[in-house]
Formats: sequence, C-alpha cells, structure tokens
Amino acid sequence: VRVESKLANALFYSGLANENDEAISLYAKNIPLKRERYGSSDDINHMIYNLGNLYFKKENYSEALGCFSIILESKSNYVSSILNKESLASLLFDSGKASEKIGDLSSAENYYKELLRHQERSGYGNKGTVMYCLASVLLEAKKYQQSLQYFEKMISAKYEGRTFDKGDILDKLATIQTSMENFQEAIDHYEKILKYNAQKSSNEVCTHEQDNVDKIYIKLGKLYKKMGRNFDAINTYDKAIEINQNKKDEVSTEILVQAFNDVAICCFNERMYDRALKACV
Repeated sequence: VRVESKLANALFYSGLANENDEAISLYAKNIPLKRERYGSSDDINHMIYNLGNLYFKKENYSEALGCFSIILESKSNYVSSILNKESLASLLFDSGKASEKIGDLSSAENYYKELLRHQERSGYGNKGTVMYCLASVLLEAKKYQQSLQYFEKMISAKYEGRTFDKGDILDKLATIQTSMENFQEAIDHYEKILKYNAQKSSNEVCTHEQDNVDKIYIKLGKLYKKMGRNFDAINTYDKAIEINQNKKDEVSTEILVQAFNDVAICCFNERMYDRALKACV
C-alpha cells in the first residue's frame, strides 16, 4: 500500500496527462485501504485532495466533488496546514465549477459565496471572477434580483487591475431585466452596448459584442416589438438585415429569418401591408 501510494503521488506530481489514469487507479485502490487501516490522517487527506484534482481534470465532476467534500468537511490538521488561503480558494472555486457542471446550482452558489467570504477574510484571490461566476449561476437559477445586484457591482468595478468587459456585463443585465419584464431597462442596456461598440475607444471597448452586434439588434428589436414601438423595431431589424444580407452561413440565415418575420409583423401592425408582404417573400 505504501509503495503504491508513493507511486500515485509521483504520477500526480509528474504533471503528465497520460499518467493521470494510472494515478487515479492507484489512488482509488489505496485510499479506502489506508482509511480502513489508519482512519483519517494528513497523508490520506492529501491523497484525496490530489485524487479530486485528477477527477476534475478528467471532467469527472461528481467524483471530484466527492473528494473535495471530504477535505472541506475534515477536521484534521491537514485542513489548516495544507489548505492555505490559496489552496482553499482553489478548492472552493473548483467545487463551485464542478457543481455547475453537474447542474447543482444551489451548491455552486454556496461554494462561490463561501469563497467570497474567504476572500474578504484573507484578501486573497480574484474577487471579480468569483462574483461573475456567482452572478451567472444566480441568473441560470432564475434568482434575477440577486444576480442583478452582483452584475451591477461589477459594471464599473476593477479587481486586481482587471476591468470586466462592459459589453458582456450589459448583455447579462439586459437579459435579467427582460426576464423580469423591465423592458425599458433592458433596452437601455442594449443601447449602451451599441453606443460603446460604435465608439470603440481604447477605454470602453466591448469585445464581447463587437462581432455580434447583429444579435444585439435582434434582441433590441424584439423588445421594441413587445412594447409596441413598431417603427423602432423595424429600423433596428433593418440594421441586422443589412449586416447579414450577403452572408450565406447558417447563423446569418437564422438572423435574417427572425428579422424578416418580425418586420412583417410590425409592418402589419402599422398597416404597412406592402412592406409586410415584401418581408414575407
């Protein structure tokens, strides 16, 4: 058992991808034997920690979470000694990511919130990245008000010298406001994205949407349509059509179909029947 454990550790620290399967096999075989013989110890917990990281790299997220949970719940000296502020931050972040991957949004939310509390206490880590992950999980879980609060904190904040892409954050805010049926607020966010994109200044570049401005026009057009602002919707859809009219790829075709269909509806609502028929052709 001792020899195989040392071999598993050696394979783990080699960092070679092709050694991961053998290391996993050795850890999975020896950890239960050592726990049965010795109970809990720093050495065993260290092996469990390594095994969890290997499972995570192999995208076996349920198995990784099982290992991470054992470490986080352990009361041994290992937790206070080996899990320094950097290791604990990494463990909580990976636990959040693994929970997301298996669709356990509630656990992911809890891990990210615990990590934010850890960062507040220790002053370690990229708080902005964690906040973004938490806000995204809350959005997916349809906890719109909480998600809104975190994204709004990020819109003008800097973390460790990093300014988050405003186009991406504004898009998320618009999505939340649309889901909450606050259509004017959503429109305001989309219009800001278009404004920043048009400016293309060195300080306000919206890299997230520079290549997707036509999709923003589609989203904006749908909101105008919902609010009965048919002429604004038509003008917005026309811009998406102009961008894609000479393209033949599947995405552009889908955008054109959406745009022409909604233009026809808006024109019909405004009794512009000739234009409505033209859009249907």
